Amino acid sequence: MFALSRINDTCGELRLTKELDADLLHSDGTRWQSFNLLFEYAKSRRKASLDIQVVDVNDITPKFVNWRSEVNVSEKLSVGSVVQRIQTFDPDTGVGGVVRFFIEGEKFSIENERCANAYCHADLVLKVPLDYESSPVEYVTVTARDGASLTKHTNEASENVTINVVDEQDTPPIFLTVLQEPVRILESVPIGSKVLQVNAIDGDRQARRRNDVFYDLSPPSDYFKIDSVTGAVTLIKELDREMNPKLTLTVVATEQDETKMTTEMTVEFIVEDSDDNLPQCSAQKYMAHLDRTKKTLEVDGTITVFDQDQGKNAQFNVHLNGEYVESFTISPKKIQGNAELTLAVNDYESLEYVTDAEIKLEITLEPRGSVINIAPSKCLVIVELDKATPKNKPKMFKLRKSVFNVEMEEGVKPPQVVANLTDGTEKNIHFAIEGDGAMLFNVNEKGQLITLETLNAEEKQEFKLKVVAVQNGSVASSQVTIEVIDVNDKTPVFELSNYKFNVTEETETAFYVKAVDHDATEENSKITYSIEAPLPVDIILNEKTGRLSVPKLDSEKLASRKIEFQVTATDSGVPPLSSKTNVTLNVVDVNDNAPFFSKRVYSVLMSCPVKLNSTVTKVKAIDMDVTGNTITYELPGEMQKYFQIDTMTGMIKLVQELPTIKKEFHFNVIARDAGVPPKQSVARVNVQLVDCELTTMIPLPTAVDVTQFMEVLTDEPTTKVATTTTPVTSTSWKLNSTVGRTSNSTTKTSVLTTMATLSPIKPVMFNKTFNKLDSTTRVFVPQHIATEMFENSPVDTLIIDLGTQNSSLSNYDFHFSAKNPDHNKLVKLTDFGELRIASLIDYEKTRVINGSIFARSDRRQLLFATVTIEIRDQNDNVPTFRLPDGFIVRISPNVEQGYVLPLPYPLADDKDASPEFSNISYELFVNSSNERCFQIDKASSLIQVVNAPATCAPSASKLLLTVQAGDNPKAPRANRNFVNSTLLVEIIRETTTEKTIAINQTTANLTLEVFDQVPNAIDVFEDEPLGSVLLVLPKTTLKVANEAKTGGESNMDIEYSIRNSDLVEIASGSELRLRKSLKGYNNQKLCAQIEAKLDSDSLVPQITSKSVCLVTKQRPKAPVVYFPTQNSIHKFKENTPYETLLVFNASSTILDPKLNSLKYGLLESPGNDWQHFSIDSRGVLKTLEPFDFEKQEKYNLQVQVCDFNDSCTTITFRIQVEDLNDHCPVFVMKQETFNVPENQRVSSEGALVGTFAPAEDADGTAEKRSVCYRLDNNDESIFFLPDNRKPALYVRKSLDREEQENHNVTVVTMDCHHKERDLNCTEVTAGEKTRKLLIIKVTDVNDNFPKFTQKEYYGKVIERKTKFGAKILQVHADDPDSELKGLHYSISSAVRTETDVIPCEDAPFHIDSGTGIIVSHVVYSTRMPHSYNFRVVVRDSADHEDEASVTISVINYNEQVELEFEQPEDVTRKNQQEISKLMMDVTSLYFVIDDISGHGNATNLLAHFLEKDKLLASAAKALTLFEETKSEQAQRARNELRRTHSLKKIFSDSARPDLMNSMLNNFADVYSLTIGSVFFVLFILFIMLASYLCCRRQSKNSAKLNVVPVNQDLIFGNTAIAAKLPVTQTVLTKTPSAVNYTGVRRQRTSTLRHAAPRPTQHGPQHLHQQHSLTTQDKTSQPPDSHLFDALQSTEL
Repeated sequence: MFALSRINDTCGELRLTKELDADLLHSDGTRWQSFNLLFEYAKSRRKASLDIQVVDVNDITPKFVNWRSEVNVSEKLSVGSVVQRIQTFDPDTGVGGVVRFFIEGEKFSIENERCANAYCHADLVLKVPLDYESSPVEYVTVTARDGASLTKHTNEASENVTINVVDEQDTPPIFLTVLQEPVRILESVPIGSKVLQVNAIDGDRQARRRNDVFYDLSPPSDYFKIDSVTGAVTLIKELDREMNPKLTLTVVATEQDETKMTTEMTVEFIVEDSDDNLPQCSAQKYMAHLDRTKKTLEVDGTITVFDQDQGKNAQFNVHLNGEYVESFTISPKKIQGNAELTLAVNDYESLEYVTDAEIKLEITLEPRGSVINIAPSKCLVIVELDKATPKNKPKMFKLRKSVFNVEMEEGVKPPQVVANLTDGTEKNIHFAIEGDGAMLFNVNEKGQLITLETLNAEEKQEFKLKVVAVQNGSVASSQVTIEVIDVNDKTPVFELSNYKFNVTEETETAFYVKAVDHDATEENSKITYSIEAPLPVDIILNEKTGRLSVPKLDSEKLASRKIEFQVTATDSGVPPLSSKTNVTLNVVDVNDNAPFFSKRVYSVLMSCPVKLNSTVTKVKAIDMDVTGNTITYELPGEMQKYFQIDTMTGMIKLVQELPTIKKEFHFNVIARDAGVPPKQSVARVNVQLVDCELTTMIPLPTAVDVTQFMEVLTDEPTTKVATTTTPVTSTSWKLNSTVGRTSNSTTKTSVLTTMATLSPIKPVMFNKTFNKLDSTTRVFVPQHIATEMFENSPVDTLIIDLGTQNSSLSNYDFHFSAKNPDHNKLVKLTDFGELRIASLIDYEKTRVINGSIFARSDRRQLLFATVTIEIRDQNDNVPTFRLPDGFIVRISPNVEQGYVLPLPYPLADDKDASPEFSNISYELFVNSSNERCFQIDKASSLIQVVNAPATCAPSASKLLLTVQAGDNPKAPRANRNFVNSTLLVEIIRETTTEKTIAINQTTANLTLEVFDQVPNAIDVFEDEPLGSVLLVLPKTTLKVANEAKTGGESNMDIEYSIRNSDLVEIASGSELRLRKSLKGYNNQKLCAQIEAKLDSDSLVPQITSKSVCLVTKQRPKAPVVYFPTQNSIHKFKENTPYETLLVFNASSTILDPKLNSLKYGLLESPGNDWQHFSIDSRGVLKTLEPFDFEKQEKYNLQVQVCDFNDSCTTITFRIQVEDLNDHCPVFVMKQETFNVPENQRVSSEGALVGTFAPAEDADGTAEKRSVCYRLDNNDESIFFLPDNRKPALYVRKSLDREEQENHNVTVVTMDCHHKERDLNCTEVTAGEKTRKLLIIKVTDVNDNFPKFTQKEYYGKVIERKTKFGAKILQVHADDPDSELKGLHYSISSAVRTETDVIPCEDAPFHIDSGTGIIVSHVVYSTRMPHSYNFRVVVRDSADHEDEASVTISVINYNEQVELEFEQPEDVTRKNQQEISKLMMDVTSLYFVIDDISGHGNATNLLAHFLEKDKLLASAAKALTLFEETKSEQAQRARNELRRTHSLKKIFSDSARPDLMNSMLNNFADVYSLTIGSVFFVLFILFIMLASYLCCRRQSKNSAKLNVVPVNQDLIFGNTAIAAKLPVTQTVLTKTPSAVNYTGVRRQRTSTLRHAAPRPTQHGPQHLHQQHSLTTQDKTSQPPDSHLFDALQSTEL
């Protein structure tokens, strides 16, 4: 730290080597730095000391401590509240460590600034109220500047704080619904309709809790109401535009909290007109006067009509009805708005016969185009006739009835009599029919109302007609009402004939099919849907809605991704009608399967040397996905430089020579599919090199591109064979052509093999080689041989030649074994190793032959190789027509264009298996080259009419068509097979008259009726017996109406015949029987033409035909099972006893009745489902025990049905168990605990406590698993369940932990199906499992203030008796809240004494912040104040606080009084508060009890008194007041003390001192004074002696310095002394002023402020590492008068 530099022999320079730090922290918490240096002159041994006190400068910047850069503050925070407490650290002493804080802005201020122990504190206080809506975030920069604003040099630091204003509930609601224009509403809107939706939200959008908004109308409206929760405005009263065209509504949104803030919104409605008013007359009755003589008609007043609606709604028609209405007219007849009507007479002559005095006319006003079905309004016109004599009226003509009501069924062919209007005798009557649908009716000559067309109830169900009859000028009319009765004549019609839906794999979906029944009534048009079983998947159809529910499907498990079935729609008529539609589900595959390799590890042995580009191995991966299963391969890693994989085939090749130092190579291969997203798998490939030291490479001919030589050493001379071919581009083990060359060698054998594809295929030649190993099993090289052969190759054709004649292996025996035993007959292996064809091979039967070749020698050595022979197809089959040559087809000459001839398509088949040979193309040739009538589709063979025969061949009656079928359409014509077939098209021409043509058209309709029920194809068995009836044709005699004879009918007979086939015949007139055997026609379609001749006695004979095909099938050998069907599903209820589940319906194919009995048995299945069932010999399936859905919901069974010959049929079906509600819900957890904060806000809907674990219902299906909950009656007052189906517990009110900490609630679970349950599920059944205990623990929130147990505390201190650190008293406060860190106690005010007020930091006691114990700091004497009064405060963690007053009295025993009671101590302690009160009542002084002690029935109480100002009162004064106070209150208190509390006496030492005690006290005081004086005198003497000895020592040293030259001075540093000096080490301490290291305060102090010493020519000299420095005196003065005088003390 310091260095002493020598200047000369008498002078030195003390230099600073390190920076000083006055802020150095010491263990006692103080910060200072000082040094005491001891200098010693080596020659004279004189010493001098130097004290250096480091004076602090302001060099440290304040640092913020525990700073929070972001604070959340509620916008409701009151002004003056502390936003954040600020704390800084600055270790500088003095004013340099005093920090002042500054901020900018008017919203916040700095208050309560204070500093202590290098820390400064302040509070950031709110000055202006915050508002989230105007400023959600406040940014404040706090600057800390030290120096207390008293120094020029200051340091400052700044920190930013972001104050997030927390939104609180202080903004009214905000309407989200903003209406810029009025709302238009029709006046015809029905009551209860929603006309407007109003939405409002809490205006405080970022508040921690958003308030609910309720809606109301202010004032209430007569027409509308609003839902208080949803804001939906609905209509409650009918609107009337004519009364109120505009309506105004005021919606009030109110927040649901304690403030109830509201916002209003005004809505204006404009009522738009609707046709809701009937046209009206201005009066209900009008009077008119008719003068038949003058022919005038006068009306009283004006007939005015009007409609209050507007626009089109005000349009109406005027009709005039009543008696003699034909004689009057009214105008206008069409009106809009209002008009005046004019009534006039148009026929006065008809009124001359009227004898009545008046005529009543009715004006009908009918709205025009109104959609409202209401009766029109009417008004009456009474016409008064004059009194002239009427003419004689001729005889009036009348109909039978004035009103006819008739019911008729729809669909009755006309003419049908509706009503008899007259009796049939009247003549010369003219009828007219009026009304809607009048054109459908007529009146015949007999006066009968008849129908002209068939009535249809779907078009119109009711006809209202008016029939007017006129006879000789007499008019009569009748009203005829015809009700058409609906019959079930309409079949349901699906919207689509084919429905196609896409179903994503592993996804549950639903679709709809919809059919419509056009019958008029619901009795006939109600539709139910059904689905035909069996289905490959479990598809559920809703019979009412047509909803198809498709479960999750796995496309990989489906036989086809296209699922086809039929849905039937059946109506509700009698008899019911139905229709079907086809439904196709296309299952869309998803990539849910990763590819997998055939092997996890591929191991490959490769012999050295390995040629580049040679095949190492081939990996194969399979993806089970239907789509996206294209696999690509990848070879990752560093092995890519040696191996390469074909990304499509998985073939691995060697692309770089392998290092010879390594014999094994391992790498991974990745297979990745093409799905989205793609999936992948990994396989391991291990390649091992063998025989690298025994193999050499032989150069190959340049003509060979791909070769492989293998050399094997043998013990005997062998043959070297090299095989070459033409160059090829790819390498394979498939060898198709070889040419051999031999040479003699005695050392080794070489084999060269290559592949080339040549045509024709030649045999494969091999020279067999094998490794010379000790093992007895070898492998051929190559190990796998693949070749190809054409089908139908001649027998004994060479396939493979192993070349044993030219090798040393001639002694081996060769054997061939095919994988399929049937293939052993097709090939043979000779003794010479030649594999040849043994019999003709047909590609359509055999496409590949797989086998193995084995060779065994005498040495028991075995060679083997695998062989694959692929058979190639040839075009060896000729197309075959399915129809016989000369087949006849009959068509009409006017057949429409595009008509397809009724033939079995495709017309020809080709039995070749390969598609290139089996595809057939067709050509059509006709015998007429003039016109082209037909064309053929080359691919499908469909023959269509392109021109009607009447146009293209008008005179021809027959057309001969030649169809040519040729296979292999892509090959040259020379390589194709062709076959021709002829068709004869007969054209049926009509030569009759038009009437005959009409009859023939009627007959043509009969053609459809004849073959309507004849199928297009019939399934027959191949072994069907001859004479079997295949089909019964319709033979019913048809009755056809013959229009040539009115109302007559003619009979038409049908005569059948067979054309173009000899397989079937017609027997018994209508039976189609089998004529020839069908053996050899299995799975073929054989067609015959059935011709029907229609003949009658009145019509021209007609001939029609239809082609019927026989589809031959092989009769099943096994029994046929009709029920249950394959893969069917049968449903049964659980827990229900069934005597019989299913009864099998099966038949044997054995025709002998004695041998056609069947046997039934259950097959063992993997899931052991069969063990739960039994089946008897009759095919009755039973269950061994009732079903339980919860244990097993379905059983997959297989039943085998066998006949006498043990030919069996296996039927797979499923037993589906239907779930019943047989289980009660129970709780698994019996108890749960929830924590709820106390005093949380609870709305009107309650607050959620928690969601408890739900009960479990063991029923298997969701509809049966119904769980409800309820609470015990005792728990519903506080807690409730808003939804009895949800396990959510709510509380009705806020909870208080201090009131009750835990609540126990019992929840009971039950089944919700009270009425629908199959089993009565009660709580008794399940027992205690239906009950759960919920424990709600109310967690504490710091919402209570701590409270002192007393508002005033009193303590005492005994003079000279209370020790340092002694407990004076303890204050205590209670807080109902659970304070984890406890309460914090502190002194909150200055301490007041009798004469002064002292800061709490300087008080002679302190308070423990955790316990509240007040502890003494000093020993109290008589000179100290006798009373201390101050206030204490207690705070909790939320800064809640409470205050109390504390008074501490410093007393001696003379200031105490003693009270003696004649009662036990416990009684006195129990009543001490009451005793204190009584003593205060007597003396008017505070009575403070200091101690209570007792012995037996006597108790002594020691206490002292305080004045009103809490100062100590003397005991004498208190005793005087106790005895002399004469007030009534004092006397009553004294009496109660003496009587009730047995006060015996009260006394004090000061009031009545004891002589002995006084003497002892005085003696103690004199003794203490004497002892003190003696010690003081001894101390003074010791100081004088020490001073004398020091002065004498100093004089001797000075004398030595004057005599002996100065050589060296030793200066002692902080902690060490030079080794030459026998001195002790000192310890560095710090005091506010300069202090030496021996504890003696220096008397002389000087301050050195000179600059650092300048370097001299001598330079510094380092003496010792313990800070020992040497110096020489620079001056000529004696050292004792200069150097050591200056080095007494120094401050820096």
